[in-house]
Amino acid sequence: MREVDGKYMDVCDVCGDEYQNGPGVYEGHRLELYGDAVCCDNCWKLNWDGWASIHEDKIKAICAEKAVVVPVRNSKGWLPRA
Repeated sequence: MREVDGKYMDVCDVCGDEYQNGPGVYEGHRLELYGDAVCCDNCWKLNWDGWASIHEDKIKAICAEKAVVVPVRNSKGWLPRA
């Protein structure tokens, strides 16, 4: 996390983009299924029905890094978001 003009910025574990994480604006979302990795608001909102295939390699890498089992795919064939 780094401070920029009084805003605390962090990096999304999924897409790598920066997001604001305080004070007053909290755009990070904890991913319990994925070892408490954190994603930005854009990833959270755009993948509401499961992780898009462009994120699948990164999600699997997060699972390996955090030593968690890759969750069962949802009815759409995607890895669940949460």
